[in-house]
Amino acid sequence: MNKTIFHTLKIDGSFVRDAGKKSETVAIIRAIVALANSFRMAVTAEGVESVADFERMQALGVHKIQGYLFGRPVPYDETHALVGSRWEFGRKRA
Repeated sequence: MNKTIFHTLKIDGSFVRDAGKKSETVAIIRAIVALANSFRMAVTAEGVESVADFERMQALGVHKIQGYLFGRPVPYDETHALVGSRWEFGRKRA
């Protein structure tokens, strides 16, 4: 029997957007965070596009944030040109 191990639960951007308008969505996000915490997993919210989204996810206990608030996706070559001299494969050079 194969076991699949998960380390992160991801919250879809549609939930992030709706959290400002629907209490049901906030309840779902709280449940996801509680479930993840009980299994010592991280929670990532995608689609964070405003400071209000960021603050709301932070207040709900989300561990990691993704979205256009921080920057648009860029090709590897552009990213490497931007930070490649200081970072190599996610590790800072001394």
